This record gives sequence, structure tokens and C-alpha cells, in this order.
Amino acid sequence: MRRTSTTQQTITRVTVTNSALHKFATLKSSKSPSIFTALANQPLGPKDYDTRYNDSKLLVLLYTRAFAATYPLSNSNTDKVVLTSVNPGYCVSALRGENLPLAERAQMAVLARSTDTGAQTLVDAVRPLEMMEATKRHGAYVDDMKVKKPTAWLETKEGRATQERVWRELNGIFEGILGE
Repeated sequence: MRRTSTTQQTITRVTVTNSALHKFATLKSSKSPSIFTALANQPLGPKDYDTRYNDSKLLVLLYTRAFAATYPLSNSNTDKVVLTSVNPGYCVSALRGENLPLAERAQMAVLARSTDTGAQTLVDAVRPLEMMEATKRHGAYVDDMKVKKPTAWLETKEGRATQERVWRELNGIFEGILGE
């Protein structure tokens, strides 16, 4: 991405799908010495899926924000990579199967947006950007095609400390995988 940005003199994009449900994350593993080891060692059954989903979306935001803080965009940088966290919203989808319980079908009919509308938010997240907008979107949470404030917890002392831990721990995992 960095090489492409430099050789093509463009702003490249990395977009990670997120959800407004990050606001309901508990991230109990942040109380452990290692967040990701604690997550890996927690039992995971059907009753845990919603909590884990919400936690995963908060982790995405934490990492995205740390990346942007570590690699800010500027006109002087030759390599410009924008990392954004985008929420396509709750969408009608066949991924959940055909035989949904009546309550879930009713919820989807009332609350869900069309798959096309959700897809438009994803396409918007990777469209070409001018430098000013790219700077605003770098590390941001994008919802309904606009930069929006994520959970206020991210701005707390605990939120900032957890963001730093997620950055260090996940980069350590990546280095272990890549052998660097």
C-alpha cells in the first residue's frame, strides 16, 4: 500500500468493516495481562457470540485509531495510507439462513437497511479522496458515509491505555506471524 501510494502518487485505502455495536463492548479481557491471550483462552459458546462480536468491533476501532496516531497523514509524507473503520449498518442478508425465527424476521423488516444501501457505505469508504477529507477519515469511525464519534470510552484514560496495549500486542502477534 505504501509503495503504491508513493509510485502512483495517490492516497491508498485500507478499510475495516465495523459496527455501531462496538458501543456495547465490554472487553473484559483488557483486565488481563494480555488482551489477546485472554480472548483466545476464554470459552466461546453461543451465549458469548454477541459479546465477542461487540468486543471485536471495539478492537478494530482501537487498532485503527492507534495506526492513525502512529502514521499520520501529511502533505510531506510520500506514502499515504488511510485506515478507516466503516459501519455499513444492520443489513438484510441471507448470511443468517432462510429459517429465521419470527422475531428475527420482524426485527430485520423494521430495522435493517437494504443490502444495496449497506454496500454503498462500503464503496464510499474506498472511493478516492482529496487530502483534506483523507486526513479527517484516517483512523476514523465512518457511519452513514460520515465521520462520526465512536463510543466516548475511547477518549477516557482507560480507553487510551487500552488502545496502546492493543497496538503493541497485535503488532507483536503480526511480527510473530511474519517473522519480523
